[in-house]
Amino acid sequence: MLLFYRDNTMQFVVHTANMIERDWRNKTQAIFTTGRLSKKPHLTGQGTCAFERDLLEYMSKYNHHQEISAKISQYDFMGVKGVLVGSVPGKFSGAEKNKWGHMRLRSVLRQQVEISKEYIANSKIICQISSVGSLGKNSQDWLRGEFEMSLNAYRHSNYMASNKADFCVVFPTAEDVRTSYEGWSMGGSLPFKETSYTKQAHYLNPLLHSWQATKSGRDRAMPHIK
Repeated sequence: MLLFYRDNTMQFVVHTANMIERDWRNKTQAIFTTGRLSKKPHLTGQGTCAFERDLLEYMSKYNHHQEISAKISQYDFMGVKGVLVGSVPGKFSGAEKNKWGHMRLRSVLRQQVEISKEYIANSKIICQISSVGSLGKNSQDWLRGEFEMSLNAYRHSNYMASNKADFCVVFPTAEDVRTSYEGWSMGGSLPFKETSYTKQAHYLNPLLHSWQATKSGRDRAMPHIK
């Protein structure tokens, strides 16, 4: 989401909520926001930092992006602390494969994250998803294969079994949904077909963890993060 203000500043926002009231009122969401960005003193016609270049490349994957991309280019992203990991539809190979989705995340972690093997061995990767589709017949087909490899990436990592962090997936139970702020209707925001579950239960069950957020008082605000 791009917010343009009357004082000629702009703010860039990424959030997991749909633009409907109940998503913001009743669910647990994640959000990233830049500060208010000022216009550049001199227009360069191209991205002046990695974050801006990544955002403009992401925008280029949309039709009719030229006008909004030109507007984005007017603002100074130099002070933004973060790395943009975008996801766009399509199949990619070669260098393009590492520009999007979890492969982009893997590339960023390998470039920028330094973690000791001892720390990795005592760490846990917690995934939270709001929908589950087909993840493969076996855990190594995708979830515990290429996806987990991306989440375990760091500088000089070689993904040996002894160097992996523990892995788990948070997905609300039926009881979590029933007692949530939205009740059973919350299930509409957590699609997981029984047929998909049955085919994958043999490797998913040991990984699944229910939702708990007692300390923050959000036990009944079901997670919509992904």
